[in-house]
Amino acid sequence: MSKFLVLAVLVVGALAQLTDMHSFSTPAPGEPVTLSEARLTEMFASFAQTFGKAYELNEVFTRFTTWKSNLNMIREFNAKGNETCTMRMNEFGDMTQQEFADNYLGLMDLPEKIDVEVPHEEHVDDGLLRNGPIDWRSRNAVNPIRQQGRCGSCWAFATAGVLESALAIAGKGLMQLSEQQMVDCAGPFGNNGCGGGLMEYAYAYLYRYGACSQGSYPYTGMQGMCRSSCQLIGRLTAYRSVSGERGMAQAIYQQPLAVAVAANNAGFMYYGAGVFGGPCGMQLDHAVVNVGMAAAGSTNYWIIRNSFGTGWGEGGYMRMAINRNLCGVGQHINYPVP
Repeated sequence: MSKFLVLAVLVVGALAQLTDMHSFSTPAPGEPVTLSEARLTEMFASFAQTFGKAYELNEVFTRFTTWKSNLNMIREFNAKGNETCTMRMNEFGDMTQQEFADNYLGLMDLPEKIDVEVPHEEHVDDGLLRNGPIDWRSRNAVNPIRQQGRCGSCWAFATAGVLESALAIAGKGLMQLSEQQMVDCAGPFGNNGCGGGLMEYAYAYLYRYGACSQGSYPYTGMQGMCRSSCQLIGRLTAYRSVSGERGMAQAIYQQPLAVAVAANNAGFMYYGAGVFGGPCGMQLDHAVVNVGMAAAGSTNYWIIRNSFGTGWGEGGYMRMAINRNLCGVGQHINYPVP
């Protein structure tokens, strides 16, 4: 079987056209959820070509088996048709959930007390009554989606994202800050490059040294030596913590927010479209940015900006249902003050 699979992947993969992953993920009318081995082999070849996968011959069968199991799970979920969201095959399809966590989820375990050398305040509700949607993307305060790759640097992407927005809202223009600077240089402040980190430790680093432009310190997706010079374009003076989803519902009208979530679950890993309603755990392991809130019918949702590229979710974003503390979204929230 494995020899046949290797040959099929090499031959079919060379001929396959790039395929919309949605066509893999949802059974067509009259199509069974579980497909024939020949059809799955053809799909896997197209998957490998679409995402530029290169396998050693001795690992092709293992990757195919993992991918097939993940695809069947996605198709079974979508075939039910009774959820507010759908799942979609993506670049993580040939990984186990543990491999996904090890390579992409980089939020450090939260200590009981975070003690950093940067002024810290609690966000205070200003008492103003607000309602209705807010989407900072439409206010020229959010940059395009970026891709962290196989590096647990989500904390750096979340930090750069919220500081970019804060600077833009403060009238300093929408600039692109360097995540790589933080990956390479923020280790002495408690972070561990691609091995994980916290936004607060990144704030402490940027408070002392300032933020480089992405152009002068581009992203590589691996930890390197800290550069001694770059184009400094941003600073922060403090950071503020926000308490719970209720606090987030007020603070989001002020600016986008850095948020910790529990992402080590299939629903998050393969989120495709719609309003995500779980299930997921509560062990915080990933950092994202909340850029707004809106509603779909009677369901209110957060607009979550991820760092998995535009092929994940809705062009890189997730709509996450509000007031359920889904994935622990209300447990650890903060934002920088320029």
